[in-house]
Amino acid sequence: MLFFYVRHGDPIYDPDMLTPLGHEQARAIAKRLCLFGIDRVFASSSTRARETAEPTAKLLKKEITLCEWAHENLAWDELSVVRADGSRTWGFLDNDTIKLFLSKEIKNLGDQWYTHPSLPETFAKGTKRIDAEVDKFFLSLGYRHDRENAHFEVIKPNNERIALFAHQGFSMSF
Repeated sequence: MLFFYVRHGDPIYDPDMLTPLGHEQARAIAKRLCLFGIDRVFASSSTRARETAEPTAKLLKKEITLCEWAHENLAWDELSVVRADGSRTWGFLDNDTIKLFLSKEIKNLGDQWYTHPSLPETFAKGTKRIDAEVDKFFLSLGYRHDRENAHFEVIKPNNERIALFAHQGFSMSF
């Protein structure tokens, strides 16, 4: 299997849609992906991810399978932090959280990094949810994630070319 993860095109977040540039980007990536002959198209259920996937699906005459679990709003609720000024941002973009991520305390927690008491409890919930959904998704494609040994086991070999259109924020945990 060849797997492509595509971030949506240039967005307008409210309302959820692509800008004119985002639509151009979606058409450009569709032409590029068509060179690979994508077999299956998946997208987050957000409008901007679907709008990015649509030109690819149309060119290849494929249906888009929506993946609610990949919607950025879910990841935002689970993996964002409140800054000192009261605004919210992704944990992986917040300087204080980045420093914590790079600390020996976090590194010593290994795969359980999200249990650190200085991190929001939602990090554990979000990471576990995304891990479970991603593992379920890849299992449906014929690949079992062996987390203990950090690799994928091929259950059903295939030569499919898969594209998932989703979000930057979601991808940081994906």
